[in-house]
Amino acid sequence: MTQDRLLSADQIRALTHGKGPCLCLAGPGSGKTTVLTGRVRYLVEELSVDPSNILVVTFTKDAAISVQSRYQQEATGGILPVFGTFHSVFYMILRQEMGIRPSGILSGKLAIDLLSRITKINGISSRGEEFLPGLLRAISFYRNRSTTRDYPLPEGISGEQFLFVLQEYEKAKEKAALIDFDDMIFKTRDLLQRDEKILQKWREKFQYILVDEAQDMNQMQYQLIRLLAYPRDNLFLVGDDDQSIYGFRGASPDFLLNFPKDFPDAKVVLLGANYRCAKAIVKASEGLIAHNRQRFEKSIVAAGKQEGLVRLLTGENGAEEAAYCTQLIQRLLAEGVKKQEIAVLYRNNAQGKLLHERLGMLGLVDEKADYLQSFVCKDLLAYLRASFGKVSRGDFLRILSHPNRGFNRFGLEKAVIDPGEWLCVQQEGLFGQKAEELREHLRTLSLLSPWAAIQFVRKGMGYDGYLMGEAEKNGLSKHAYSKMADRLLDLSRDYRNIPAFLQEVDRLQRVREDMKNAPSKEKTQSISFHTFHGCKGLEYDTVIILGACEGIMPSRKATDLALLEEERRMFYVAMTRAKRQLFISVIGHQSNEVLYPSRFIKEAFAQGIQSLVIPSS
Repeated sequence: MTQDRLLSADQIRALTHGKGPCLCLAGPGSGKTTVLTGRVRYLVEELSVDPSNILVVTFTKDAAISVQSRYQQEATGGILPVFGTFHSVFYMILRQEMGIRPSGILSGKLAIDLLSRITKINGISSRGEEFLPGLLRAISFYRNRSTTRDYPLPEGISGEQFLFVLQEYEKAKEKAALIDFDDMIFKTRDLLQRDEKILQKWREKFQYILVDEAQDMNQMQYQLIRLLAYPRDNLFLVGDDDQSIYGFRGASPDFLLNFPKDFPDAKVVLLGANYRCAKAIVKASEGLIAHNRQRFEKSIVAAGKQEGLVRLLTGENGAEEAAYCTQLIQRLLAEGVKKQEIAVLYRNNAQGKLLHERLGMLGLVDEKADYLQSFVCKDLLAYLRASFGKVSRGDFLRILSHPNRGFNRFGLEKAVIDPGEWLCVQQEGLFGQKAEELREHLRTLSLLSPWAAIQFVRKGMGYDGYLMGEAEKNGLSKHAYSKMADRLLDLSRDYRNIPAFLQEVDRLQRVREDMKNAPSKEKTQSISFHTFHGCKGLEYDTVIILGACEGIMPSRKATDLALLEEERRMFYVAMTRAKRQLFISVIGHQSNEVLYPSRFIKEAFAQGIQSLVIPSS
């Protein structure tokens, strides 16, 4: 293995010159985009390869745009290589060879809607908002690996039920002549394996293949890339086995670890300089990841001279964690750190909720239409929708439980509920008076303007009292959540009727989704919140990691060595997003459970880690 110590781009090209297979191990902050674009330039400028015969594959649209933009800045000539994601490349092949059009692609949202119908019809109850997305992920994992052994099914569904749902899902797609994103891979594989002429056509087209973030490949993607590259085997992979964190998608570090066996003549080059992280962060992150067994041995060094800062934050519970992290962020901003240079990272979304709400109330998070995603706005909008007829089961349950009105959930099995019809039935039973009162309130709402309707829910139906109780329970000021309701109230002022207002809300939410999917450079600069999975590929001056406790990180679901090592890789990825400052938070209690610091802290900081005391305001 060739070790790189602060190599220049020319030296890197020299190491990776010529043809044939090459694995470039690119650690955090190693300048892999420079390597990728340098490799493409070397092929075009020094080996005189036709750019149209070069394929550069990435995992996200943002990454493809970034690499292409970087190449265009440096290259001469108008012809470009093909830059794209795995799915866009496979779709291109299917479109040209099988005539598949965008209207035939089943998006993730439509796939979840399809699964919702299948599970409801067959009496498989959904448990929480994550049930259907989790079911879709399990289906993808199973289809890519033909097993669910290493991937837990969502709570509430048995293995037998899962296989039944999978069969119904496949039948429904076939009947509607639709394919999902996984089908793009399977259909491309089947097409190339059965038609030698088409296979040779695309092998001639893509004579040189470069793959970015190769550790994120699943088995099928790896097989397809190998199939296209054969027999030239001009395959250049850039990746880091230590950053393989998408096991739920079928990704595994095995593909990189086995690359030298699959291609005995392959060069393996290590880019061992971390140009991103300060020395203290590199030392701690390398101390952590060295505990994994399934990896290439590496020696990563910090390229810069800055020592950096790593500190431990400790608090009693999630509310206290949100409070002291808020004070820390205010201090950082006062010291001159910009909002867009601060990131808050966590294992699961629920961990970041309290801190996000605190910062949003202080105007430190530029939420755009994100406040519409708060439980407060979702609740109020559910009331408005229910006043005009049928609503989703989720919306109606919000009305019954926020605040808790004491109803049972009998008769609420359907995905869509008619509130008037259900309440009419309830009037004949034990909850007659409550049902009659709620029915009358919803009828009143339908006659009001949006502004007056929201006020009526808050003041006349007891919602403000519920918000005050929730705020106090979470350790926030009494009127913390009421401020979110005020924002929705302000938005409603200019609308005369509820349907028009709800239409505007839908538009704002679409804008929010478009902004989320826009290239990162177009996104508004603000304090960032990401899960460990969502932060990969990003970097910030200062990173705050929440909830570094046993049972959270590593997850209590990490019951074997492979899962534990992936959890460790996730923590490694989170740590190495920080350029200068890293703060790791530990809490002592969650609900009624006692928590202990994550073993990863001890592994990363064998010599101990200094705690940061934040005085209460």
